[in-house]
Amino acid sequence: MCAPASAEETGLLEAGHRRRRLLALAAVLVVAFAVRLGCAFALRADVRATFLFDMSVYDLLARHLANGKGYVGYLGQPTAFFPPGYPAILGATYWLFGDGLATAWTMNALLGALTCLLVYAIAARLFTPAVGLAAAAILAVFPGDVFGATITMSEVTFGCLLAATLYLFVRWNDAMPTVPASRWFLFGLVLGGPSLIHKKTLPFLAVPFVIWMLADGLRTAVARTAVAASALLLVVLPWTARNYFVMGSPILLGGDAPFAFFNAHNPLAFGSQSVEMNDLRKREWPWLEKLPQPRREVEQARAEVRYALGYMVTHPRQELGLVPRRVYYLYAGDHHALPRRHVLVVRYADAYFFAAMALALVGLAAAFPLASASALILPLTVAYVTFMHGVLFFGDPRYHAPLVPVFSILAAVGLHALRRRVRR
Repeated sequence: MCAPASAEETGLLEAGHRRRRLLALAAVLVVAFAVRLGCAFALRADVRATFLFDMSVYDLLARHLANGKGYVGYLGQPTAFFPPGYPAILGATYWLFGDGLATAWTMNALLGALTCLLVYAIAARLFTPAVGLAAAAILAVFPGDVFGATITMSEVTFGCLLAATLYLFVRWNDAMPTVPASRWFLFGLVLGGPSLIHKKTLPFLAVPFVIWMLADGLRTAVARTAVAASALLLVVLPWTARNYFVMGSPILLGGDAPFAFFNAHNPLAFGSQSVEMNDLRKREWPWLEKLPQPRREVEQARAEVRYALGYMVTHPRQELGLVPRRVYYLYAGDHHALPRRHVLVVRYADAYFFAAMALALVGLAAAFPLASASALILPLTVAYVTFMHGVLFFGDPRYHAPLVPVFSILAAVGLHALRRRVRR
């Protein structure tokens, strides 16, 4: 019989495992950065030579901020259509390192690698370091996420900040009750980051509220949510005040929220959006074209909200039927950042996405009945985003992009569950 290992030998073994795991994680992060940057330089999506809608506008807003022109559009007029978070971060990067598109691509690649690190930290804390390493590896080469880093869109930055928010929640919620209540104030401040990028994040505190209520009761949930919400408002309200003084209206985040809300609730709605909906706007409000900016932007947002709310109330049957269609378009594929001419790559990206989703379902069924309450943040985040786009806004594959880190964690859990089953 072998003698049991001494404490010193056990410590050396654990140190060796930890060293190998850190080396493997470093290799994953290097791969994540390299493939994103390599794809960006290979595809070279020039949003300045050709107008590419949101991508070109984001780039323009960032360059204007970097050059000290303020938050203004193509004609030099103030705007609040897009929330300021992503243009401000991209603009600061342009100001520091130059406003070439290579700067934007490098920033995306770095944020993509950082998201892999956050995914590892979340999964290692909720499950095991091995699951964390698998989750980071899945995300590192996730085709849709890789190609999403090649364009000047907000999803990469938003996904990174959302992952940071989830990590803070998991880290501090697991440490309760030793974590002081003031930490949830800091949590609300951090949540303000993704809220200033995407409209759907502002009510996100409903997710931790549900977890706190289930685990600690209604009174505790209300108290923590109130603390976090007060900090979140401190982040958002300065932008709202700017809009009141500059735009003439206290726009909370941006005009893209009323725009997307109208696209989801009108007679032409089919689950996603179309060019015909812009024609519908012109027919409904022809007087808008006569208004100067920024008044036109403000009045259009008001008209869109009124119209969409009225349509929801008067067409309940159509609205109910649109919910599954919006969800379908939200998860219909994962090639939103790829030109359609790359047929084989498009198919590969979609196949990888659906395989990861299947593994995520396995992980959800296998692990979560035994997981901690904090782990509920993962499926509830998916449910939250699905609700926002299934009920309030329209569906489009780019809007599930910030959920890919969550899917990667759940897929890693599923992969380890299948591995244990095969071993048995």
